[in-house]
Amino acid sequence: FNHFYLNSPLSGLPFVLKVLCRLKLKLCENYFGVEMLHKEKDCLQDENKAKILLTIFEQNWLHVRHIENERILCLNAYVAILAASIHILTGKNVNYRILIIILLLIFSLINLVLALKMEAVIEDYVNKNKKIAENLGIQEFVGLRVKSGIWKFIRLKYLFPSFYGVMLIIFTYFLAEKF
Repeated sequence: FNHFYLNSPLSGLPFVLKVLCRLKLKLCENYFGVEMLHKEKDCLQDENKAKILLTIFEQNWLHVRHIENERILCLNAYVAILAASIHILTGKNVNYRILIIILLLIFSLINLVLALKMEAVIEDYVNKNKKIAENLGIQEFVGLRVKSGIWKFIRLKYLFPSFYGVMLIIFTYFLAEKF
């Protein structure tokens, strides 16, 4: 039983989560000492279910981390292209101002759609992990959402789509000003 936790991909989970899961499964192991044999089968099923759910829980977080890395990569590419475009636009004798503004407008729209998609995926995986934590009875130990203070109402999930939306509005204004 303990060998599973020491040599598994779950070793990256927070220590408290592993301890709680061990305690929950230890309680299940205690059924083996009881003379009621039918509980042994239920206990094995609960232990296997807990192992599977913990593996899914970890994989969901790894996917969320991957989406976060993609989101930062998109932002870095966007800022690099934006900086280069602003540098070109502020130069003298630029004949392609409208073309550059149109490209920035299109690039902002693409990044807005990507940011919305990434936020939807992250929200889906967080909700799945909330259900897994509730199923395992560890929801009070897993920090999935801020439940107090101002951050209960202000969510950072709106930050990236808002940024791209504002940039889209700015470039639409610049384009409309040119015509």
